[in-house]
Amino acid sequence: MRPTPPSHRPDLDGLRAIAVLLVVVHHAEPGWLPGGYLGVDLFFVLSGYLISQIIWRSLDEGNFSLPAFYRRRIQRIFPALLLVIATTLGLGAWLLWPGEYRALGEQAAAAAVFLLNFDLARATGYFDTAAQLKPLLHLWSLSIEEQFYLVWPLLLLGLHRLRMRVLPVVAGLTLISLAAMLVSARLDMAATFFLPQARAWELLAGAWAAAMPQHYRRGGAVQAALGLAFLAGSAAWIGPQRASSVVLLMPVLGTMALLLAAPDNLVSRHLLANPPMVGLGLISYPFYLWHWPLLSLATVAASGPPTPAMRGALVLASLLLAALTWTLLERRIRPTRSVAVPWILVGLMATTGLCGLLIVRQDGLPARTTALNPLIAQFDWDVPRWTWSASAVLCQSRSPTVRGVQTYCNQNLPTPPEVALLGDSHALQLYPGLSERATTTGQSLLLLGASACAPFLGLDIRWAVDTKACSVVIDDALDHVMQSSSIHTVILAHRGPFYVSGLPTDFELAREPQTRVRLVLDHGVPAADNLTAYRQAMTATLTALQRAGKRVILVIDSPEMAMEPRACVRQQPAPANCGLLVSVYRNRAQRYLQVTAEVLRQFPAIEVWDLPRLLCDDRLCPARRGDDVLYRDPDHLSVRGSQWLAARFDPQPAASWVPAGVDPLIGNSGSSVTTR
Repeated sequence: MRPTPPSHRPDLDGLRAIAVLLVVVHHAEPGWLPGGYLGVDLFFVLSGYLISQIIWRSLDEGNFSLPAFYRRRIQRIFPALLLVIATTLGLGAWLLWPGEYRALGEQAAAAAVFLLNFDLARATGYFDTAAQLKPLLHLWSLSIEEQFYLVWPLLLLGLHRLRMRVLPVVAGLTLISLAAMLVSARLDMAATFFLPQARAWELLAGAWAAAMPQHYRRGGAVQAALGLAFLAGSAAWIGPQRASSVVLLMPVLGTMALLLAAPDNLVSRHLLANPPMVGLGLISYPFYLWHWPLLSLATVAASGPPTPAMRGALVLASLLLAALTWTLLERRIRPTRSVAVPWILVGLMATTGLCGLLIVRQDGLPARTTALNPLIAQFDWDVPRWTWSASAVLCQSRSPTVRGVQTYCNQNLPTPPEVALLGDSHALQLYPGLSERATTTGQSLLLLGASACAPFLGLDIRWAVDTKACSVVIDDALDHVMQSSSIHTVILAHRGPFYVSGLPTDFELAREPQTRVRLVLDHGVPAADNLTAYRQAMTATLTALQRAGKRVILVIDSPEMAMEPRACVRQQPAPANCGLLVSVYRNRAQRYLQVTAEVLRQFPAIEVWDLPRLLCDDRLCPARRGDDVLYRDPDHLSVRGSQWLAARFDPQPAASWVPAGVDPLIGNSGSSVTTR
């Protein structure tokens, strides 16, 4: 027999309130609580605790029924979820473009069958849609819970019938799942975030707390205060880059400490079980469901992060909708004992999923935006087409991922390559235009590189908690190019300002405040100064390529827009100054341009293809020129932009190149640049 705790603990409602507040605040103002997303982890532990208690109580009383268990789950989960998905699909039909609406339909279909986490794990990648533009993204956690609920009652029922001790089994499964998360995170941290086998340990930790003997459940105010301190420290310290690491033990152990504390201790009674916290805890589920679609759709409508005032208003609107949903819908449906109700709810959920599939099948219903579709289509980016060549012999011998690094390998013609394009996604963005240009002249162009990896020898990228092994891919690519007898020209392209500063643009930092990188030379510790490491790696690479007898063209990186280019189309009429001010570009790129000029003084024979001179005039770097949308996101060119630049391909000797940070003007408009 397991100990039978009180049937209702108000302090656990307060714990729910803390969990949902952490998540909502993190989503509304990421900089305030870097670890606010851990509220979901708190929910997982709490869910594992409560669901295990419910099942064990029923088993001990001899009245456990699987149909009754799943009926209660359906009546608890489905009503609010159906309302939110349906409302989001309705708002999406009004606000979203066809590609965005198609993606929403896919999210809705996956969420309706509680498989959204697998869909997101499969889709994670450098060019995947930003989280802020996925209105149903947050439902991944609900998918994890429902998958757990499918398996856990069956396992507990089996243990009960075999009369096995529960605590050792739960503890063992928890540790196995924790180990699985740590191993999986080393291979693919982004996908691990969504995988049930890597998340089960948090639900199992809650079950572990529920299985503890009674004498472990008497912790007092000190234990509860420690638990709250662990949660507060986690929210302030554990940023998203640590989302699948061992430090997650901190919020999980903090939650377990609160669960095992005596419910009537001073801290729990006054901080968790007070009426406002209990009230918020009661509506925490619909509050969680409503807040993200509103914030996400507002981001889409504003073509960027909404103002702080707007975000605050949306959070309050979510709270109001949550209260109404709980009062008018959940409280009426949850207690009903009608046999028909769960079947009706299942039918409605199936219908919702089919609506999502229909939206996908109809390609996002493009008839809604007929007048804008030619411009909207220019934001499309066919990832498989541009990143990988299934037919190229060289690409068949390589792997799309190397130690967690997403790699590129593509070739326009089957003949031995004559020109190689190396670099990160800013090299990849040039491939559509350059490959088309090369094909018309009969040249074979080879693309090699990896996401977020500069094309320099021995250079790795250190993120918050791990080092991206770029050198494994880049050194191999450079070695292949230097040894190739057919390749005579090497084009190097990369997001220079990002590597030199270690920071994305302010626009991106508003979305992901914790994004920081440090450069690592020769598999060692992070360099004290990114600028020094960058200079050394560039110098070593240019020296090696020149010794190999290659013609080298260094691309001066395209300006990062620091705004959402979709605003140039979504807002009608289009803003007159839709782009990046040259003064802002100069401030951002100054150190990058200076160090590049300094290195190139040692290599006068190297050529420079200066993209800012083509893309900018003396005042503005536009994201759109007439009917040509040049950028598909804040720092990547569109296919049309790539083609537009390739038509103006005209590198100049480094000896005559003057960086934009030194020249009073960036140059004349791109239309006056000669081509060859």
